Amino acid sequence: MSSSAPPYPPSPALTLAAVAEPATRRDDLDGDNWPLTWAADGALYAAYGDGWGCRPLAPDTKRNTGLVRLVGRAEDGQGTEVTMPWFGGGAENPNFKGCGLLAAGGVLYHFLRYQAAIPTRPTRQQRAAALIWSADLGRTWAGATYSADIHDIALFFDEPDHAFHSPTFLQAGRDYALAQDDYVYLYSPHEDHRRANDRLDLARVRREAIPERTVYAFFAGLDERGRPAWTPDIARRRPIFTWPGHVSCGDIVYNAAVGRYLLATCGGEESGQSSLAFFDAPHPWGPWTTVGYVPHWGSGRDGDYRYDPRLPVSWLSDDELAAVLVYSDRRPADKLNFQRVRFARVGS
Repeated sequence: MSSSAPPYPPSPALTLAAVAEPATRRDDLDGDNWPLTWAADGALYAAYGDGWGCRPLAPDTKRNTGLVRLVGRAEDGQGTEVTMPWFGGGAENPNFKGCGLLAAGGVLYHFLRYQAAIPTRPTRQQRAAALIWSADLGRTWAGATYSADIHDIALFFDEPDHAFHSPTFLQAGRDYALAQDDYVYLYSPHEDHRRANDRLDLARVRREAIPERTVYAFFAGLDERGRPAWTPDIARRRPIFTWPGHVSCGDIVYNAAVGRYLLATCGGEESGQSSLAFFDAPHPWGPWTTVGYVPHWGSGRDGDYRYDPRLPVSWLSDDELAAVLVYSDRRPADKLNFQRVRFARVGS
């Protein structure tokens, strides 16, 4: 992992005040990845990969990806399993794992990334993404269905360069109610690595058209007036954020208290030392400034390799300066982990 400092100037609005250690581990929530969204019913919905979620740990019941509903606080909130389509048993190769969740307009949208092991890499290659959605918060689902033959699955993003293999959604309040325009924004690493990518891409679609792949537009840079340019041609996309080795899932939330978008990302190679960083911007595409950087996030020993940082919007404080950071690690068994994070206004 590069030890270089963040490549963006300090934020004019926020600074990182504290990241509480030790972190807390929820042994009753089994799995990794944990994209989260705040739904209209007031609950958090969280997808897990390669685990049992809230179910008992029993042979042959591990899932590639599942979904839980969380009610209450991070420390003692209750989780219940949510029914979702079958996408294979735990850690199969190839496999599907949930990577992005969004509750908007009463509908739950769920992206699953398709990944496969290849001989030339120590970790799996991220290749494509499928989309499923539920208009009744998990009782019934539409969209892609599982098949043992990948060619029979209706992949949503299936691009020659594996673009948008791991889409995550911008989070903006409960049921996306704090969104600043009529669009839903999606982020994905530009490269096809599981972790430690170099660049982050952006797409957008009108919120009523999320299941329609043909109407998506991709960020293509800024015009001469500094306004974002959008293209329907995914091959012409340009990254919104660049930091070699430090681009992970791209979890971005709208912080209404300061009117800025907050990005959590991390660096580090598999089974090594992790880093953690926060950035903010006035728009979903930037320009990005640095809120804070933790070059040694966790011990880096005994499986304490951390990845996929998330900031659940329902666990933000009223002033949106205190947050709960959810992440995964490489300890003997994947679990949901969290730690308290505190931001401060610049000049306060």
